[in-house]
Order: sequence, then C-alpha cells, then structure tokens
Amino acid sequence: MARLVTYASTCKKFGGLDQSCRMSDNMALSPDMANFRVTDNYSLKKRGGIRKICTASAPIDGLWAGYIGGVFFLLYVSGGDLYKYDSVTKSGVPIGFVDYGRAAMFEFDGKVYILNGNRYSRFDGLSVTTVEGYVPLIYINCTPAGAGIAYEKPNLLTPKRRQRFSADGVSDDYVLAEKNISLIHYVTVNGAPYSNFTYNTTTGVVHFYTTPPAGINNIEICYSKNNLDRTRITKNRYAMLFGGNVDTRLFLWGHPNYPNYRFHSELADGVPSVEYFPENNFTVIGNTEITDIISQYDRQLIFTKDKAFYSYCELRQDLMGNYYSSFPVYNLNSEKGNLIKGSSCVINNEPVTFCSDGLNRWCSTTVENEKNAVCFSAPIAEAVAGIVRSNNFSDLRLFDFQNNSELIFYHNGKAYIYNYKLGVWYLFKDMFCDFFCVVSGELCFSFGNNIYKLDESQTDDEDGAVTAYWKSPFVSAGESGRRKDVTELSLTVGTKSSTMLDVALNSDIMPENAFTQTFVIENAAGIKTSCLSMRPNLRRVSKVQIHLRATGRNTDAEIFEITLTSKPKGSYARYGL
Repeated sequence: MARLVTYASTCKKFGGLDQSCRMSDNMALSPDMANFRVTDNYSLKKRGGIRKICTASAPIDGLWAGYIGGVFFLLYVSGGDLYKYDSVTKSGVPIGFVDYGRAAMFEFDGKVYILNGNRYSRFDGLSVTTVEGYVPLIYINCTPAGAGIAYEKPNLLTPKRRQRFSADGVSDDYVLAEKNISLIHYVTVNGAPYSNFTYNTTTGVVHFYTTPPAGINNIEICYSKNNLDRTRITKNRYAMLFGGNVDTRLFLWGHPNYPNYRFHSELADGVPSVEYFPENNFTVIGNTEITDIISQYDRQLIFTKDKAFYSYCELRQDLMGNYYSSFPVYNLNSEKGNLIKGSSCVINNEPVTFCSDGLNRWCSTTVENEKNAVCFSAPIAEAVAGIVRSNNFSDLRLFDFQNNSELIFYHNGKAYIYNYKLGVWYLFKDMFCDFFCVVSGELCFSFGNNIYKLDESQTDDEDGAVTAYWKSPFVSAGESGRRKDVTELSLTVGTKSSTMLDVALNSDIMPENAFTQTFVIENAAGIKTSCLSMRPNLRRVSKVQIHLRATGRNTDAEIFEITLTSKPKGSYARYGL
C-alpha cells in the first residue's frame, strides 16, 4: 500500500539576497527581499525607521561629522554656505561662505577643509576662511647681491613668497631672486618688523635707509609675484590624504581642464601641509579621466574607467644630494577600473570599486606591487547588469558603515548592502541618499535639502510604515521533478517579537498569490514559534514559493526560523494514509 509522503523545507540560518537563486530547496538564500537585514545570528530583522533630523534652505552639497578641538560637529554645505547642526534646535547654524558646488570635506591638523571646484576653505571650529596658502621660503643664506641656496618652490595657492638674507653689516641694497615683482608685504630684521625701506618692483632691489647689522639669515623679505595659476588647485573636486611610509600629502583630482592630472601637496618647511602645492607637483595618469584614488597600506591605487594604476612614496636624491619624496605611477590592471567618481572606499584594508562586471575588491597577491581585482557582487548581478546597461553612474555611491560592518552600494533609492562580517547581501528600499556620514554610531545621510538618520529604535519611517518582505526560492512541494496536487501546507515561523505577517504562497503554475493569508504572532517577550495550516488547493504543482511581508505602523519583525511542510495528494489520500 502506498503511503502519503510529507515534504518539508526549513531555514534556521538566513543567508540574505541572491538574485540568481530562483529555484532551490535551500531556503537560506532569497531571490527577492527588501528592508530586512541579516543579524549577527543570521535572523531576518526589519530595518529601522528613517528620520529627518535637519532641513536646509537649499540642496546639500557636502556632509561631514567628526571632532575639532575635542568638540563634535555635524557640518554641511548648502547654498554656498557652511553650516553646523545644532542638536538642541534641530537646525543648521550658518558659519560662513565657502562657495557653490559639490564639496569634498576632510579633516587635517584639527581643521576641516572644503574643496568644491570653486573655492578652497577651512573651518577651525570657530570660523571659516579661504585658504590663502603657505608662503614658501624660496631662498636662504642669500648675500645682499641675491646669491643664495634654493630651499622651497613657489606655491600655486598664493603669489607670496619669502627670501632670507645674511646681512654683511655694510650693504644697504638687497636684491631679490625675482624681478618684476608686485608688492613687498613685510621686511623683518633679526625677527623684528622693519619699515624704513623702499623697493623697485622692476629690478627687485630693496633699499634699507638704515644699514642692517651683520648676521646669518637675519633678514626676511616677503613679496608677491603674480605668475602662477591658483585655479589649478581650487578647481579640483576630489581629495584624499596619503603618505606612504613617510609624511602625509594631500592628493587632488577632478580638474575639468586637467582630468587625468593628479596634484599633490608638499612639506611646508619640513612639516606636512595641505596648503602648499608647488607648480610641478603633479602627475599625468594615462590619457583618460581619473575617477578615483584610494589608499591601501603604503600604496595608492589610481583608477580610470577601465584601467588601474598604483603609486607609492619613493625617496629620491637630486643633483645637489638632497633627498625628496616622489610618487611614481605604475600600471596595475589594463582591463578593470572604476566607474564611480570620488566615492570608492576600503573594507578590511581592501579597496572596493565598481567595474562593468560589478563590485570588486582589490586584494594583495604574492607578487610584489600587484593586485587582484575580485568581483564579489554575484548575488546582486541582476541589479548590477541593469545599472551598467543604463550607462548612468552619476548617483552611484559607496560607503563603508564600519559600525555595522556594512558596505553600502547605493543607486536610485535602493541601498544594496554587503555585510562583510557575515558575507551576505540585503537590500534597503525607499532610502534616498547622496552624502553619508556616521554620527554617534548611527548612519546619517543627506538627500536634496534634508539630512536623515537610520534609527534602529524606530519601526516606521517618518512619512509612513516600513514594509519589509522576504521571498523564498521555489521549493519542492512533492517528489523532485514530479507534479502533485497539494492538499495541505503548514508554515511555521519563529519570531523574537510580536508581529503581523502577510503570507502569500506562489506556485510554479500560478506564480502570483495562489494563496494569501495574514499570520499574527502575539509575543510580548522572548521567542515565539507559530504554525499556520493552509489548504490552498494547489493542483499539479512541483514547487511553491513563500512570500512573507511585514507592514503596518508600530510593528516590528525579527524572524529566526521558517519551515514549510507540504502534504501532496496520494493514491490513498482519501483514506488518510
């Protein structure tokens, strides 16, 4: 006598999103899920609510959070002005004008610098000012006739420069290294201001009416010569700090007239500075536009759309025997690059870029100075293919939310999240983002005129309930490969909180909502498992799909177990066998 066989599929450890997993008896992977995150225990937890924390008067062009002088600041740029967020009034307090344009913001030496393609500014915790630039000391140990030792190069950011003379106690005329100057700003003798002088802008001769006393480098003259282009620096749109094995430099790129140029700062009198850019401190990278530059240990990875290069700091020696830092560039990969401008990041010390095949981690190899680009976004390959086909990468963003070990890959209202601690993917919908930052361990982001935070203590978004759903693959409802009439299905769901779930069962014959029912689990505390028995009358099916949906205000959901049991109709089913 034939016996009635019961088939069961169980998942006690959720593996997140995998868009290719359409049919499988392993329910750990979901081909379609949204607004559920995978917890450290591999359960499904509905994402927190999105809350607006501030509204600006104009679109936000930059966002930064961190400490300046021991004081925490949340800063943003809007309408050409820099604002600081006041947590008491829940509004922005204007600080000063920094000009218009999408801004790169970074901290250096206790100040926040703002670069937006029009102006280079800094905020010291009290006020915002335009960066005038370090005034270089171009010659030292100069004789009154002008002969001396070259020390520093002129700075693109400022026409000012300094020169130090060793007075002989006799001469009244001192000759500058350059002619046709614009202005003398000051003169000091033995460190004290000196004003009893005249100068000739054409010849560069400074005449002292009182003979300076003899000394070594005891006269300093600061003057201007307008022969450099400041906009070669201020028109750049992206910035990153990198030092290799030695001193920190600021690297800039994104100049509209020099798209394949990388500019870098220099030491200012031996001290790292982001306000000193000699004229020749640049490198031409290939013949196409630089999209991003990322650091990895003591190396720097430089990307164009379809190529990758690497650089590092080398100490070299000039003809005078002086050592200087050089940053040579070498080819790394001639096939893969990066399609997102200025938004790549590093997870676990591995740079991440977006290429035509998806997201890649640039991993070290055993061969010196080489990297391997390893694609890890296969579970969201369907989404990646759609983005690449659109050929529009302007709103793509990458952000490393280290507090949650989450790499956020954002596009068009969808945040595809890779939890690199667990090695799983999931998706947050209805989350519109432009700039990201972290405030007190919480993810904050801006979009349009508003700044938001993802508040895990809330179950609803500010403008409505969060709808989270999870779909299983099509799992077997009978003998493998054979179609059966299903007489009864039992669904067991385990949750850690009270929740209400909409349950839909889809079959391979009726792919959408062959059966729908609301599933309520009442649970004040602890863990609750509830079973829902159904008689959906699915005829001649071999596979079914579970579709769980958590919605409604003030409802939470954390699912840790799902079991689907099916009883196909057999030859003796009418006898209950």
